[in-house]
Amino acid sequence: EEAVINKVLRQDIIHCTTWGIQDGLARVENDSARLLKFLSPLGRYRPYSRRLYLPSASGGKAFDFVDYDPLAFQALRELFGLSAEDYRASFAVPADSVASMIENFTEGRSGSFFFVTHNGRFLVKTITLSERNVLLDMVDDYAVHLEAYPASLLTRFVGVHAIRMSPEQKAITFAVMENVFAHASNLVLHERYDLKGSTAHRIVLPPTAATDPTHPLHPSRDPTKPIKGTMKDLDLLRTLDVGEVCKAALESQVAADALFLNSKHIMDYSLLL
Repeated sequence: EEAVINKVLRQDIIHCTTWGIQDGLARVENDSARLLKFLSPLGRYRPYSRRLYLPSASGGKAFDFVDYDPLAFQALRELFGLSAEDYRASFAVPADSVASMIENFTEGRSGSFFFVTHNGRFLVKTITLSERNVLLDMVDDYAVHLEAYPASLLTRFVGVHAIRMSPEQKAITFAVMENVFAHASNLVLHERYDLKGSTAHRIVLPPTAATDPTHPLHPSRDPTKPIKGTMKDLDLLRTLDVGEVCKAALESQVAADALFLNSKHIMDYSLLL
């Protein structure tokens, strides 16, 4: 019974979030003059809140939905080369894709969740209120940085929203970001690392790779066999030769991105390898 409840809840969240995003996109395209009325005296857009209803085919459920700074994120999507048509298509969930999205849906405590759009283009992930505030406070400077550094390694955020599934529930805030693996679906991912440049608690696998032939990173292992999960700094046991040109470009870009984050007093930065 609990599994059935979770499945229904996941389905509702997927339908409501994707429908709300589509609705917000239509409002930005067709009613931007009305959105300007939400401009605050300090020059920032207030949350754009409204009550929405799912189509009858999706259950007709009523829910509250919020777009944060919708015009700013529309400008970001344009900067990233994302057309309104492609973005809308990513959240128009085909009926035959709902089951797989539910299966890959991840949920945590306090109503947190994470899922990937049906076409793999975008990630939808809950964020805390403090994370929301930081992102909204820096969105204009973030856009300037990404425009100046189109090869930036920073996450491409394309939307921030909130949803309330019922009057009794607290609103859940979430961000939409581009999936860096979306254009590599034809590649086999053998190893994946989350690197912070630190050694404190930065290991996932047992540190026996050199002596244990059953270790996933032992020199005798089959290099064509993918390693499951995401490893960390101390799991990376070899030097990677990317060439001088790529090395110089990578060092320069990481330095520029780190300088931007430092200017926003953000220090929790990882490099996905």
